[in-house]
Amino acid sequence: MNQANFDTIYKEAPRHQVDELLEFRSTHPVQQRSIDGVEWKYILSGRGSETIVIMGGPLSTPEMHYRSILNLEQDYRVLSLSYGVFDRVDNFLDGLAKLLDLESIDQFHLWGTSLGAGIYHVLLFVNSLLDRLNNRLIYV
Repeated sequence: MNQANFDTIYKEAPRHQVDELLEFRSTHPVQQRSIDGVEWKYILSGRGSETIVIMGGPLSTPEMHYRSILNLEQDYRVLSLSYGVFDRVDNFLDGLAKLLDLESIDQFHLWGTSLGAGIYHVLLFVNSLLDRLNNRLIYV
């Protein structure tokens, strides 16, 4: 997003919140990977032996939960995602598995909102990623 768009979108926001977001962006750059022709954008941060994967809705951005990321990253690795368009949920899950492999994430906790919460249900019933899923955190 260019500066003019940013300024327009956030012109009514309290200045301290805008500054907080800008500081987060400066220390948590969005990474991008193309997996099977689909662009995945994400933030990976934090420390700890356990990883929490944050998946939001189809219009979510990796920074959408930035305050939660800041709190969680003290004790966990945090992977916050946005994802491209998929024609089938199994293609989405295959892409997610490949991203987890690329980032060396063997086990994870899921924090899902909107579509991300729906993905949790798919993981429970039909997907091979279930063996990689630890505790489930559902936030709808």
